[in-house]
Amino acid sequence: GFSADDFYAALHTIAAHYGGAGFARLTYKSVPPCLSIVSAQGDVHALWRLDAKLCRRDLWCVVPIAGEDLADASGRSARARRRENEEVRSAKKHELEVYQDASDEAYAHCHRLLTENLRERHGVAPVHSLEELLDLRERLGDDVSVYLVAREGKRDEPLAAVWLFRHGRTAWHMQYSATSAEGRRRSA
Repeated sequence: GFSADDFYAALHTIAAHYGGAGFARLTYKSVPPCLSIVSAQGDVHALWRLDAKLCRRDLWCVVPIAGEDLADASGRSARARRRENEEVRSAKKHELEVYQDASDEAYAHCHRLLTENLRERHGVAPVHSLEELLDLRERLGDDVSVYLVAREGKRDEPLAAVWLFRHGRTAWHMQYSATSAEGRRRSA
């Protein structure tokens, strides 16, 4: 692993290179400690030594999956847990199925849902194009997954989708999730 001095040398070299190329600013995002295999923050220490300016802090929501009672460990209120249980019962009533699919068609469905959702709800487009999603699927293999939700027997009309990245052996990161208007009505 990198020592604090190694991080300092690397970041100093990178900053000098890009500064020499005419860049006035370099943005660095550190790996959140919850996703690190080894708990160390040599990069953060090196940034402090380089007089870096903190421009933002990201909030991470981490949910333990194995070995813990999620209802108790989550810190959610009883009301939030009841609402979640109601959503699950509603989804079951609507006979929805969740499935993983790595096909081009599944990725196209995911991107379409995402595009429609972001446009309708926020007036923006996804950061990644469908071609980029497919390229990342090829590059990352089993470390990227698409899960879809559809009515049983209607996989050609998914109501919701999520795009996940595996980070090492310890965590999954949800990059995108989207639900159609009908999917929201059916608790997809």
